[in-house]
This record gives sequence, structure tokens and C-alpha cells, in this order.
Amino acid sequence: MKSYNWQKLFAQHKIFSEFETSEVAYFLDDTTSADFIMPKDGVILNQDDGSDSIFFIASGAVEVLRRESNGKKVRIAVLKEGDYFGEMAMMHKKPRSASVISREDSLILEIKGEAFRGILKKHPNIEVQMLLKLSDRLEEMP
Repeated sequence: MKSYNWQKLFAQHKIFSEFETSEVAYFLDDTTSADFIMPKDGVILNQDDGSDSIFFIASGAVEVLRRESNGKKVRIAVLKEGDYFGEMAMMHKKPRSASVISREDSLILEIKGEAFRGILKKHPNIEVQMLLKLSDRLEEMP
């Protein structure tokens, strides 16, 4: 049972609003997704992990960090309500390219990659929009 009205978030989201109600219900089913509160400074993802999910933020904020070969951590982005992360590894089925840490208590939804990719097949334009958003994030890097 979800603790947040995720349907409303998706219905108002500029990228994901074209999902049909039945599609949103599918990936919000307890067998395909779970929501949780990550406390401040909690590690949601570690770089090089092999998980296969995409994550959405209902409240709070997270920081995306990449560890360089010299050990230095570089901030890629700070993400907030309505943002998502984990899409690269989820779409390409590859290890995580960055770590994600909560900057404050954050309510997060994790959707299994298989379920999300299945819906993206019906909406290829959404995948393109997600990649464009990723490109924007990379351009905004410090």
C-alpha cells in the first residue's frame, strides 16, 4: 500500500502525464513498486550497483554524486519533488553510473525496471524526453 498519491504526481508531470490510468495503476501495484522514506544522508543508490529500478521523488531532495577515478566525488545534480533518477541504468540494464544520497528526509517511489520499460515501449516519445532531461542535467553540472 502506497503512502502517497502517486497517480496525482504522474497526472501532473510534464513528461509522464500521457501515461494511461491503467498503466500508472500497473506500475503502482505493490508487486511492481514500493515507496519509502529515506532519512537525510541516507544512501539510496551506490555507484556501480547493479539494481534495475527507476526512482521518483514525491518530497524532499537528493544529490547525485559521481566518484571519479581519482576518488573525488563530483555533484551531478540536486533533484527535488517530481524529479526522477536511475533511468540510465534502468533503460540500459547496466550498473549505476552515480550514487544518490538524500539531502533531507525524502519520500521516494521505486519502480521495477521491467514494468517501467514495458510501458515505455508503448510511449517511445517519453524515453526521448527522459534522455533530453538527462542531457539538460549534464549541461547544468558544476
